[in-house]
Amino acid sequence: MRRGIILKPQINQTLSKLDLHPANVPIGVWVYGPMENDPAPLIEKAVILMETFGDKRFETHLLSGLEILADQLITDSSASLVIQAVKKAFGNKSIPSISNLGASRALKLTQNKVNPYATSHIGSLAGDKILEISHDKLIELGFTPTQTILQEINNISPKEPTINIHGTEIRISALVKLFARLGFECGRAVRVVHSTAPGFLWGTYQDFANYQLHCNAHANNLIVLPLDIISEKKQILSPLDFDMAFSSETSINFWKRSPVADPTFVTDSFNIEVFEMMNDLGGIYVSGDWAKIKDVKQRPLPENEDKQNIIWLLRDVMIWEHFIGYSNPTGGPTEDAIPAPTLPSDAEWPMIIEMINHALSLSDHLHS
Repeated sequence: MRRGIILKPQINQTLSKLDLHPANVPIGVWVYGPMENDPAPLIEKAVILMETFGDKRFETHLLSGLEILADQLITDSSASLVIQAVKKAFGNKSIPSISNLGASRALKLTQNKVNPYATSHIGSLAGDKILEISHDKLIELGFTPTQTILQEINNISPKEPTINIHGTEIRISALVKLFARLGFECGRAVRVVHSTAPGFLWGTYQDFANYQLHCNAHANNLIVLPLDIISEKKQILSPLDFDMAFSSETSINFWKRSPVADPTFVTDSFNIEVFEMMNDLGGIYVSGDWAKIKDVKQRPLPENEDKQNIIWLLRDVMIWEHFIGYSNPTGGPTEDAIPAPTLPSDAEWPMIIEMINHALSLSDHLHS
């Protein structure tokens, strides 16, 4: 239990290098004394005390709320216009849909190329291409750059469709930029964990009891920051739950008898965390039979087919930007010409915050 209070400051220090706000900060630890009839007396019993800056989780509260928002506020006619524009952006490629999942396409990438990349970038947040996982490869797999999608949506005639939130007209392109930002911040968060010296996993291991894979790098292990912090920092999400995180210096191979130190338990698993987060963003675990496999709550899709495909489009956008966030966490120019993240303009941030606030209120009703 003390692990979290030791590791959290290390990861927070990496966040601070990017001027990012932490999800929480440790303020102490309560250690229990001897307990009567303790079945494991050699294990110290303790509770970490944290100051936490938000109680809303990304997937449960914000992502589910945003998908409800898209269904409720985009009219059928607007959805039709958006999909017509999206088809132009994708050209001769199929647009994202229930039969053309972005996550399924991205899983065709050479996933293990993440491992040498992440290992070589421990202690560094520099932006470089990941061999075999470049955005050229994503385009080959049917993805389209966010900027290309936005350009076609901006060109909808006679004007770009909008949604109305409490009397404020918000262009559909701002919603796309919000999803782009969320994908970027997720990829950046995973990179922050991996690049924290001496190299950390968020918490990925094969359970000793039932041999199932446990991965802590998922969308609900990011909190939604308070709106005032979002406005000030232009940062929406922050990672947390590092009680199961471990580094290459502390990882052991517990399949050996006796267990031995083995840093490859970290360095050979970076790719799992990158792609598990990608799967979450792509909606693969909340769709159909996948929901049963992962035991997560399925998020129902809109009845209107065009709206359904807008949801899948937004998930595609998050995947595209997720890989930008991981390979270029600073978001700046790189020698390898990694695509820049899609950023809302200063004028669009109030609209972004309005959508976040409304989405959270919608999910509150969902979970009440």
